[in-house]
Amino acid sequence: LIDMEQWRKAESHLVTAARLRPKSTEIAINLAVARRPIDSKAAIAGLQDVLAVNPGHPAALTNLGAIYSDLGERDLALDCLRQALAAAPGNPQIKMDLANALSQFGDSREAKALYTEIAGESAPPKRFPALIALAAIAERDGDFVGAPPSAPEIACAISSCTAKMSTSSRSKFCDHNGKPLAASTSC
Repeated sequence: LIDMEQWRKAESHLVTAARLRPKSTEIAINLAVARRPIDSKAAIAGLQDVLAVNPGHPAALTNLGAIYSDLGERDLALDCLRQALAAAPGNPQIKMDLANALSQFGDSREAKALYTEIAGESAPPKRFPALIALAAIAERDGDFVGAPPSAPEIACAISSCTAKMSTSSRSKFCDHNGKPLAASTSC
């Protein structure tokens, strides 16, 4: 139900599950996730309750960071996400969540470093979101210096698919037909 964004129905079922298993961390976290778009204060309280019993719980910290990020609470969001990553340093999704929050709050330097790390560590299907994020930061900041070699190709592919990239940026990486300038790749 959460995956289908049926928040109220998910909340109702999870409240029932929480009554049956009041000490379940997993149920409490899922209940907070279901409440996030409905009542962020209740979601925050639920996650803080989980953290009171399970300090440093990566999923609770990640979800709390996401809520604070939604609310524009930069310092709280980044603190939670950094704590989550410290608790689960090998988790690429938490690293991606932190990089996304950093990018959202305008810290391009640190976000680029994390995205580059993710792109270097991940297999191709999981690498693409990081490469796309790097291309988006480069486009936003107008600075492709230091972007990984594949970022121009990703930027070209994005521009070919969405036509959102400015003409001047597109011309840096794509020919007039929308093909990447790098001879070995294609959009």
